[in-house]
Amino acid sequence: KRNSSVVEVWEESRERLRDSIDIHPMIKKVDPDVSIFDTRVKSFMLQTSLSLWIGTGGGHLVLVDAQTHSPLAIIHRHLSAVRAVTVARKQHGRQGFKPLPSVLTVGIGFVKRPGPR
Repeated sequence: KRNSSVVEVWEESRERLRDSIDIHPMIKKVDPDVSIFDTRVKSFMLQTSLSLWIGTGGGHLVLVDAQTHSPLAIIHRHLSAVRAVTVARKQHGRQGFKPLPSVLTVGIGFVKRPGPR
């Protein structure tokens, strides 16, 4: 849904809504001061039917188990919206591109990590 913290899960073959995943309560558990506006979905990527990566308007990245819809990780590394999420790929000879074990995100600015640099 547009400007919402809800991701709808549809069964494509039957054009039927199967479930809804609301990420606002998930983020609220780790960031109690987060607003509903900052948890709106801005980007997402389904990774091999195992996990769903969801980027939010407030800079959070939520990793959700695709089968159980339970949160696996919540990361807050961007200062504003996570605009894109994709799997890194490396050219693999003439066979095309091979996925790497990395996920790339696009957003504006990073939250500094605590500790020495």
